[in-house]
Amino acid sequence: FKRDNWRQNDPHNLRQYTYEHFVDIVKKFSWNKDIESTVQIIPVVHGTSKQKARAICEVGFAALQSVDLGYFGKGIYFTSVAPYTLPYIAANKHPTIIMAWAIPGNVYPVIESHKDTSCSLLGQPIKAGYNSHYVCTNKQGHVITDKDIRINEVYNELVIEQESQICPVYVIHLNRNSVIKEAMLWTREVEQPTVKSNITLNTNIDTIESIDGSYQNTLPSIVIQSKPSKDKSHDMAESQ
Repeated sequence: FKRDNWRQNDPHNLRQYTYEHFVDIVKKFSWNKDIESTVQIIPVVHGTSKQKARAICEVGFAALQSVDLGYFGKGIYFTSVAPYTLPYIAANKHPTIIMAWAIPGNVYPVIESHKDTSCSLLGQPIKAGYNSHYVCTNKQGHVITDKDIRINEVYNELVIEQESQICPVYVIHLNRNSVIKEAMLWTREVEQPTVKSNITLNTNIDTIESIDGSYQNTLPSIVIQSKPSKDKSHDMAESQ
């Protein structure tokens, strides 16, 4: 059965908006037929270091040994917007992104701000009866407001508790100088202009390695979203 008691606490319909944002992402992929009755699979990305990426690909996300206590719950953090990871990996000597298949299961749409001590999910486990947390965020990594929706600045974070819900597929090695340059557009401290739609990761990629060890010189088209969705983790999993 699918729990949806979040509908009972939805001021300004923001939680409904967040859930519909998730559904829109799921529906982009033809294999996701009936969101209410079948298992959904979506591509997501996770920013990390080259060394940790190798360990993850060898033994799974259990290699992290611990999960991020995170702003939006305790778990492993992902996003469907690859450039959103850049501020979290820019400090790494070898910034790396893992593309993975995720089974979010029953998602809890998060609208609780980590700064609101009365309801914050900071460091809290995934809500009982749910398999993951999904939150719509703005460029600063905060829960969206009406203004963010109006200016089309909506990103996302997916928090997953069980590493068995994730299957790594590709390791994308990025050029650090390019990452640092573009990460400056995503500062979480001061408001910045919306990222231009022509910014992509393609010019910043050194190599793309599939999990079977083969290499490619182009990204899988399924993974890259270089601008906010119309309707975004901390090394994405390891620092928030």
